[in-house]
Parts: sequence; structure tokens; C-alpha cells
Amino acid sequence: MPSSANLLTIFIGMFAVTYLPRVLPLTILSRMKLPKFVIDVLEYIPIAILGALLVPTLLLVDGRIDISLDNYLLLAAVLTGIISVFTKKIFVIVLSGIAIMALLVNLF
Repeated sequence: MPSSANLLTIFIGMFAVTYLPRVLPLTILSRMKLPKFVIDVLEYIPIAILGALLVPTLLLVDGRIDISLDNYLLLAAVLTGIISVFTKKIFVIVLSGIAIMALLVNLF
């Protein structure tokens, strides 16, 4: 088992590599006046990341693109997306997404 000094060094190192990359840009950029173009581009980052995470999961089945009705993940995402357009309430969207997935998993 590592000694207390080694554990403290490990904890400080883990803190540094997770905290500093998040705080340094925030503190530096908070003092700067960013151009409107940069702010407009930065607003698209969350949706781009979400798309990058979701699209492969929704479209790829066994390493192939599957956009058929047999792809229950894609079907659930589309139905939940339609519900989100009409309700715009996150609680309703999440609950309906869970319910749709539960129904589709039991059907398939």
C-alpha cells in the first residue's frame, strides 16, 4: 500500500490535471472582451458535442448504419425529439423518453 506522502502527491496531481485546465481558460477569458463572432461560435459547442456523442450511438448497429424502424434507439430519439419540440419542458421530455424506450425495448 502506498504511503501517505505518495497518496497526497497523487491527489494533488489529480487535482492539478483536472482542475487547472478548466479554471485557467475561464479566468483568462473572463478578463477579455471576446469578439461577437467567437461568442457565436462558442454557443454551438454544446450541441456539436451532443451530436458527436449521440449520432454514432443512434445510427450504428453492429458496425453498420441502420436507419430502419428496427433501430429502436433511433426511433425512440426521433419520437422524444418530436415531443420536445411541442412541450419544451425537460421533465416531460426525459420521462417520455424513458417511457418510449421502455415500451420499445419490450416490443423488440
